[in-house]
Amino acid sequence: MVYHGPSRGCGRCRQQRVKCDQNKPACDRCSRRGIQCPGYRSEVDLIFRNDTRKERTKATKSPEARVSEPVVHFVRGQDSDRDGSAESESIPDTLLLPIRDQATCHLLSNFVLVPYGSNRNTQGFMHYLVMLKKSPDVPLHFQYAFDACALASFNNQVSRDTITRKKALNKYIRALSELSTTLRNPTAAQQEATLASTLLCCMFETLTGVDPDMKSVAYHTEGAIQLAKDMGRERLLRSELGQAIFAAVRHQMMSNCMRIAKGPDMSNDWWIFEKSTETQHDEYLRIMIDSINIRVEVERVFAAGEQTSSKLKALIDTCQANIAACRKWEKTVPNDWRYYTDYWQDRDNFQTADYLLKAKIFPGRVDVYPDIGIVSVWNSVRVCRLLLNSLALRCEAQLCAPKNYRTTPAYMAIARDCAKVVEDIIASVPCYLGYVPKQQQASPLYSHHSFGFACGEENALKGLGGLRLLWMLPFLHALDFVTDDQRLWVRGRLQYIGRRMGVQHADNMSKMRGRLPSMTIARDAELRNQDYSSDSDGTPPRGQLSHQAFAETSGPFLPHVLWQR
Repeated sequence: MVYHGPSRGCGRCRQQRVKCDQNKPACDRCSRRGIQCPGYRSEVDLIFRNDTRKERTKATKSPEARVSEPVVHFVRGQDSDRDGSAESESIPDTLLLPIRDQATCHLLSNFVLVPYGSNRNTQGFMHYLVMLKKSPDVPLHFQYAFDACALASFNNQVSRDTITRKKALNKYIRALSELSTTLRNPTAAQQEATLASTLLCCMFETLTGVDPDMKSVAYHTEGAIQLAKDMGRERLLRSELGQAIFAAVRHQMMSNCMRIAKGPDMSNDWWIFEKSTETQHDEYLRIMIDSINIRVEVERVFAAGEQTSSKLKALIDTCQANIAACRKWEKTVPNDWRYYTDYWQDRDNFQTADYLLKAKIFPGRVDVYPDIGIVSVWNSVRVCRLLLNSLALRCEAQLCAPKNYRTTPAYMAIARDCAKVVEDIIASVPCYLGYVPKQQQASPLYSHHSFGFACGEENALKGLGGLRLLWMLPFLHALDFVTDDQRLWVRGRLQYIGRRMGVQHADNMSKMRGRLPSMTIARDAELRNQDYSSDSDGTPPRGQLSHQAFAETSGPFLPHVLWQR
């Protein structure tokens, strides 16, 4: 009987070994029997599938079967040991896949999160890559960019050799060259694949960590935003692929704008396209973009030397109003977005700094969330709350100068609020880094703890968790309201993400030695006491500095001058 490849039937028909008509959304056989059809496997699952237990048992019954169905494994830079016999030399024990195929599977299983569930309401991440890989006509620049990220990810976590690293860099250079050529063609530049390749270039820079200042990431992000603007919002939202890419550009835009204190080029409504009846995600996006705009305005006021009492008080009121919006958002989330405390870590063994650096869990509670997308939304709102508190304190310090701002009631209130938010974020970090709930059965709401990766084992350590923590943990690492033990533990988690999870830029971030907002406030005091107009070195007056240039020396995300090389 001719083998036609893996069965494309529904799960129940495959289990019963009967022919399935493959009707959508449910096969007729299940419908006639009045049972719920479990659905069909995706194309990615058909390619990267795991054998069932029965198939593995059958494969080990005879030597012939063991030879004819070899085991596939990752190559770690060295050949497998051999027993020296003539038979073992002539018949290999394992089948070695090409590095490119291994790297592709590694990238999909670590960073590509496919929306799942009956309503597909779970957030995806980079799932547009699966759609583009299925496309029959994939542009060369996309293939080069995809291979560059795949090889970089695979090398960081698995092979760890110079050859694979050079291959990844070579693919990246080719992708940049092809992208440069494509962008000169107005028609080709309007394709979704061009936008996807630009986003992959951002990812490559983050995975390799070659540029500590992330200037290349900012450059690619600005290019992606401009491409999205040229393509038009309506066109992108017309298809499922366009919506996925639009959401990815928006995510990259918010991270970049938060870091460099630059406002979004388009309005809030331009970036928010959700059409579902649930408005929770829309409110989260508005909180994020509003926080970015508030930070931009604060930087502009301080750069221009316009810190009048009325303006500072208005900025403080704006910060407090948005902090209240963050609290309201946290109280009104639907039940399927909520988390629960699964475990409490005692402090008995956390006595040394070395132990804290390597500990997977910080002393205290461990919270479990439905999936990585939801926990990232929660923590994004929390980081906004910390940012707004820092901006409000900066304005308070300017108002009460030359009095010490740490003696004011406003400082005490902000310190208490930030300490609570920091505890919440730290309690969520294990959920990103492969923590398996210990009391899953106690809560039927989270009985299915699945994140929906494109392929691979669900409970394996995933690089996506480290990637999503990349802009949250550095802010905690620098925050004044973090204890020394918390800061040490966060530094250890950043090192773990960079050295074990394949996101090498995190290791760069662990070397920062700045403190915020205290260093920002000290910088403001220094500028306040200087008369730039009388400087002999030609430094322009503060009012002539752009707010973006001023932000590079004032935070709240750490500038390059605070790096410890």
